[in-house]
Amino acid sequence: MASDGAAAMVTVLIGDSSERGSRHPAPASALLSSRIAELEELQHKLHGMEKHLVALVEIHQDIAARHARSSENGNGWERASGDCKRLVFSGTKCCA
Repeated sequence: MASDGAAAMVTVLIGDSSERGSRHPAPASALLSSRIAELEELQHKLHGMEKHLVALVEIHQDIAARHARSSENGNGWERASGDCKRLVFSGTKCCA
């Protein structure tokens, strides 16, 4: 699934090399296709990492909000911290 720009670049490069009479246009095109596939895979992984980072920020915000509420109520950080750790490790959002 090459992007339109990448596919156009491959077409231009392959066309240019064949016009120059290159003896190895097929390996060059295979290498370019391989590199494009690698870049697309890395882009997909980066998107996944971005989603995980957003989830971590949300957890941090939930913990901070829980801490602020517990401090206002005088319940203490230790209890809120323990509650949030238990919820985080169980996969539940802290402050839904």
